[in-house]
Amino acid sequence: MLRHEAMYSDSEPVWRHFGQALDPLDAEALGVAQFQDIALRAGQAILYLQGELSPSQLAVFQMAQNGSRNFLWDDPPPSG
Repeated sequence: MLRHEAMYSDSEPVWRHFGQALDPLDAEALGVAQFQDIALRAGQAILYLQGELSPSQLAVFQMAQNGSRNFLWDDPPPSG
């Protein structure tokens, strides 16, 4: 439903909702695993839905990168 709304209706509220998940993240308070999980999911959702991360959101998203989790892309995983 969110994908449909973002693609065919007003995208801004959908991006804002996921952005609100990124903005208050604190790795020390949440613990690394939970911080990474939330940051990756929210950041990937915004990008997948053709939104842009703010500079602060991008910094949080990049801090959470570990290269092993991909939640939303339609592309098949690389073979090898």
